[in-house]
Amino acid sequence: MTGGWAYFNYDFMGPVLSIALLKFDLTQTEIGYFFMISAMTYIIGSLGVPFIPSRISKRSQMIFGIFALFFSMVLMGPSQILHIPENLAVMGVGQALCGFFLPFCLIPCLPEMVDIVERKYSHLDEKRRA
Repeated sequence: MTGGWAYFNYDFMGPVLSIALLKFDLTQTEIGYFFMISAMTYIIGSLGVPFIPSRISKRSQMIFGIFALFFSMVLMGPSQILHIPENLAVMGVGQALCGFFLPFCLIPCLPEMVDIVERKYSHLDEKRRA
């Protein structure tokens, strides 16, 4: 579930954010640089996740990542309720935070995804060996 939520947050940005960035009269190259912000901060975040102490459960890491992603998504779009203006710098901070906190959702759930697939399709591997 967490993996799906994280992938949704990452994938929806393409069509939605590119239209929002056109309001700022950015060129296609500048829009590409803007999308690069999340990729660069994703690398930084993914390098830091393995250093999280093992006493913090994977579930807690994923819950933290989901709440942090929520906060970053709020920054990426204007919000009249929270009085967040439509500002390119604020959107850039939101993009950077989204990239940084996405690994907190994805990396802890990858081993669980592999275990589920192995359990579900282990019978196919046994047939192939026979």
